[in-house]
Amino acid sequence: MKLLKIHPADNVAVALAAISAGEELNLGVLSVTAAHDITPGHKVALNAIESGANVVKYGHPIGHATAPIAAGCAVHTHNLATSLSGLLEYEYAPNSTHPAPREAESFQGYRRPDGKVGIRNEVWIVPTVGCINSTAAALERAGQELVRAGIDGLYAFPHPYGCSQLSDDLENTRRAIAGLVRHPNAGAVLVLGLGCENLSITMLQEMLGQYDTRRVKFLSLQDSADEFAEGMDALRELTDYAAAFTREEELRLATISRETVRLCWRAVEGQLFPTAGSSSVRHGHRIERVWRDLSMLHSHAGNGVFLSTLANRELAQAHFAAS
Repeated sequence: MKLLKIHPADNVAVALAAISAGEELNLGVLSVTAAHDITPGHKVALNAIESGANVVKYGHPIGHATAPIAAGCAVHTHNLATSLSGLLEYEYAPNSTHPAPREAESFQGYRRPDGKVGIRNEVWIVPTVGCINSTAAALERAGQELVRAGIDGLYAFPHPYGCSQLSDDLENTRRAIAGLVRHPNAGAVLVLGLGCENLSITMLQEMLGQYDTRRVKFLSLQDSADEFAEGMDALRELTDYAAAFTREEELRLATISRETVRLCWRAVEGQLFPTAGSSSVRHGHRIERVWRDLSMLHSHAGNGVFLSTLANRELAQAHFAAS
């Protein structure tokens, strides 16, 4: 097809390709013979157009013929002129209206001492090695008696890693577990180590750097005379600490939350998920909770765009004020 008739009322069509003089052009029930060579993109008269008659395209007049135009002839500035008249100079004078002031949007979250913000306030048990998953699970079950108002839950994060890992494989596990320990949804964290694993407590502490000893406690099972009793003692202190946090409502939490989510998502997507594999996010597994929360923010346009828009605005204002 070499011609395109845009609207049924049009008396011109657009050449989609080069047309040679004498070429027969068909448009359904209508056919026209090219009077001369026609360049692609130019208009072609579909029927005779008298001088002064309207040239119609898109179903509306786009000008008038300045001379008789035969069917099959090109229609351009040599035989087409505007039908506009009168005022040809324009001035832009908009009548601006400003929307009524709105109250600043906010959401409720848990502000952490390091500036991060969580949407939940939980106590987590994170083993450094899969060999002690059963101990973590036992402490999780027994620790439910410590959950009270202000604490959204107490959970263990079992995994099959930390032992017999080397090089980048071990480093990925270390970074993933450090990300869990730093996660702002955890008001307090108990880290369990066995004592002989490749990923030792010392290695994890080196990656964490400075940390709040009230929020994060470590327990090496091989160094403990009664690992369960010491674990419960640590959980009591941690739940007492976590219970002191309350939800705050503040617009600038959106900025902090956006940065927190961005960093956590990068850690989960780039480190935790490739290391743990898809099996680790099966329904009911602890890692599924982290993956679900972060992916929901990125995939649900409403909350994601809303929070990101607010956060970007606040972040830009903060940077501008700082400069």
